[in-house]
Amino acid sequence: MGASLKEFEDLDYLVMGCAYSIQNELGRLCDENIYQKDLVTRLVSAGLGDIYTEVPLRVTYNDFCKTYYLDLVIEGIGLYELKAVMALTGAHDAQLINYLHLLGLSYGKLINFGAPKVEGKLIRAGIQGNGPRSFEEDLSGWRSLSPCCRQLRDVFRELLSDWESRLSVSLYEEALTYFLGGEDDVVKRLSITRDEVDLGSQSFRIHTPGIAFQVSAVRKNHQNMEFHLRRLLLHTDLDAIQWLNISNDSVRYYTVSR
Repeated sequence: MGASLKEFEDLDYLVMGCAYSIQNELGRLCDENIYQKDLVTRLVSAGLGDIYTEVPLRVTYNDFCKTYYLDLVIEGIGLYELKAVMALTGAHDAQLINYLHLLGLSYGKLINFGAPKVEGKLIRAGIQGNGPRSFEEDLSGWRSLSPCCRQLRDVFRELLSDWESRLSVSLYEEALTYFLGGEDDVVKRLSITRDEVDLGSQSFRIHTPGIAFQVSAVRKNHQNMEFHLRRLLLHTDLDAIQWLNISNDSVRYYTVSR
């Protein structure tokens, strides 16, 4: 599946026309699945074929498997994610970019029926070339505090070698959790305290006792992220947080410790 920008825009003109008509008739308060079915019905009536919904997209590495479901794929040209929210956010962009990279596509579109006026946002993935991409590693701030820390870094490197460095943070975190023992062993709720006052608990990913890991995709101002990781650390019983940050074609490994 793939298309030039011109091919995508020609298809999108029809799709967005249907989207505007749908909201004009149904309003903006229906569930996403209602808009999805009406959009498909209108596109079929307009003569389009090969329209698929909830298309499974599987990502695998060794025995790890993650399945995503694509909202709408049209004629092998258009990939659409449909929303029914007040406004689109960066998380929605990231979701579609993740799908585009997995499929090797350059263009896709978000359509939001829940805004006062239908939102349509073209997403460009910036796919370059078909071969494997290399990435630089920054280990200047990393310390292997235990054999499990080395395992964490080695597994992350293997995932990046296989999947490259453009996919979603949550996917890397899920895979790392799987290979480091699974949700039951890795994901733990830890207390957050301030001045000996228990403020409650939140989830951390723990790869060895006393040491958590955090994956992010911060592109600039790394110092700000480090500052807040350190603030968080000081209000837990953790000894350190191993921070794995993906930024374009580089990966930074950094140990935040007391």
